[in-house]
Amino acid sequence: MDESIGKENEDHAGDSTAGTDLPGVFAQIGALPPGALVTEEGLAGLLGKKCTASIKDAVERNEFPRPARLMGKNTWTAGAIIRHHEERLAAEARKFRIKP
Repeated sequence: MDESIGKENEDHAGDSTAGTDLPGVFAQIGALPPGALVTEEGLAGLLGKKCTASIKDAVERNEFPRPARLMGKNTWTAGAIIRHHEERLAAEARKFRIKP
């Protein structure tokens, strides 16, 4: 059964120190099985955001992949988030002919 990030991170959404270590956030997501579900609320909590509007804006800026609706909630798999960021980093590296 997949682990998920959602409810357990909502408890930290109002904590001003939660999610401020961005590399740590991706380490947490990367430690999950690729099929683990990450909700919009859970992602907001990991990033230390009090609401999901910041996540929606980040999706529009292509900083996160588009989510899928699952049981009425915007949801990603941990693998989809990591792949998206790996692809973006590789594309930036190609601009400067840097091998990833």
